[in-house]
Formats: sequence, C-alpha cells, structure tokens
Amino acid sequence: MLLVVEDINRSEQTRRLVEKLAGWSQPPTKDDSGALSSWRLLCPVWPEVFASLGDQVRKRIEPLIQAAGGFTESEGREAVLARARLDNAEKHLVWIDHWIDEILKTGVTWAEILASVRAWVDERRTIEALQVIAAAVEHRGTREDLGALKIYEGMPMTEARHLIEDTQFAVRRRSIR
Repeated sequence: MLLVVEDINRSEQTRRLVEKLAGWSQPPTKDDSGALSSWRLLCPVWPEVFASLGDQVRKRIEPLIQAAGGFTESEGREAVLARARLDNAEKHLVWIDHWIDEILKTGVTWAEILASVRAWVDERRTIEALQVIAAAVEHRGTREDLGALKIYEGMPMTEARHLIEDTQFAVRRRSIR
C-alpha cells in the first residue's frame, strides 16, 4: 500500500506534521517471512523545511529520503511559462481547454495538471480561480476530480455553489467514472 500525503509545505504546522509523519515512517524492513513491509509513505518536503527540523528527526528520516533533482533549464522555462498561462486563464477561460491539451502533449499527466491548478486555486481563493478549475475539470476531469471544486471563505456563496453544481452536472453527464 502506498500512502501519499498531499503537500504539507505551506501548512502553518509544517514542521510538526513532518515530525508526526517521521514517527510513522520506517525504513523498508523484512518481516519474519522475509517479505518487505507492505506499505510506503510518500510526502514531498521542501529542502528548507527539512533543514528546519531537529537533528533527531532529520537523522530518523534521512535514510528514507529520495531527493528529486531540480528542473533542467528548459523544464524550468516551461514551468514558468505554464504558470504564466494559468495566471492569464482567469481572463481567457475559453483557452483553458487548449492550454490543458497542449500541456498533456508534453507528457505531463492530467493528475499533475490538476494538482498544479488546485495549488494555484488554493493560493488565489477567488471566484475567478474557481471558474478556471471548474473549466479544467469540465474539460478533462472525471467524477473523482470533482473534489477539487471547493468554496473558499469570501467567495460569493451562491455563484460558487452554482458553478460547482454546473460543473458536477457536466462531468457526470459525459463520464461514467
């Protein structure tokens, strides 16, 4: 079993969460039968968060870390351009379908796109951002992706609720899953 913990780096209690997860984590060990343990924990942690941890916690999780390399120059450029296009999407909702299709052609998965858009919406917390993710989910999402649509404090409640209901209807109408 693989337990995936969503991004905790922006939490107000990041360090505490990492310490809690470190308590759950163990290096893969063999049980009495010689089989490796049946679960793994995956949680992205920014280098600066790791550096802020106490020595004891760092030593405990250091053997478990799989460090991801940084972007190549071209990957970094593409990430910045993709983010800029997403920032513009609020003004040009009709292009969101094209934007998604173009990114999918690069090998990025729909799950990765949706995760990026969710993080972007979490930063914005506006009705316009909700419109962007609703358009994205309506274009490419499945019923499982409908959970990405949520109302934030300060959004016009009625408008946000109607937008979510319309998106749910559109996705359910075109997909079985």
